[in-house]
Amino acid sequence: MTCTVSSNSVYAAMSLGTSLRRNSIYTTFLHLVTYYIVKISCSRIADFYLKKERWNEAIEVYEEMETIGALQGRGAEYYQKLGYALQKNKKYAEAIDAYLKADTLKPDNIWNNRHLAICYRLNRNYQAALSYYKKVEEATPEDTNVIFHIGSCLAELGQYEEAANYFFKLDFIESNCIKAWRGIGWCSFISRKYEQAMKYYEKSLNRSHWLSTI
Repeated sequence: MTCTVSSNSVYAAMSLGTSLRRNSIYTTFLHLVTYYIVKISCSRIADFYLKKERWNEAIEVYEEMETIGALQGRGAEYYQKLGYALQKNKKYAEAIDAYLKADTLKPDNIWNNRHLAICYRLNRNYQAALSYYKKVEEATPEDTNVIFHIGSCLAELGQYEEAANYFFKLDFIESNCIKAWRGIGWCSFISRKYEQAMKYYEKSLNRSHWLSTI
């Protein structure tokens, strides 16, 4: 039995195949365009909420961006922004996770290391906080805020002599620094250096009293 196919049938089949291929390409194109529009829109909305300090809304949009894959290829800054919103919302463990992702994409960024240190400290992980504060110190050795918190972390870890050295350093860099004197006083007291402790507690109290009279 001979099977015959007309030229019209062949043409119709070819036309249908071409149409389907075109529709498939068009659908894929639409999906890509829609994806990038959503990606850009989400980014702008999240940044707007962050700028307005609307932390919950910013977190929600940034996390949605991560869910749909919109953070991929965008660089470390988006994880930093998510981390910052979580940090301001006092979700320190989640903020740390976001900052660590940023650190993977852009290692040893000073801003990121500083905020990792802050979140670890606020989450009472003083050893981890200390390691990141030390990294920041390498880049900014006379940053008085970093020096103070290194001293504080060392004191929390029971390393009072080393902590006192950082408070002395702070006292040297920043004149009339009450928090440095209090730190020296506390470390000296715990180390049974009572005369030194009294000296710096008195300086702190006298300075506080003088400020209250201005």
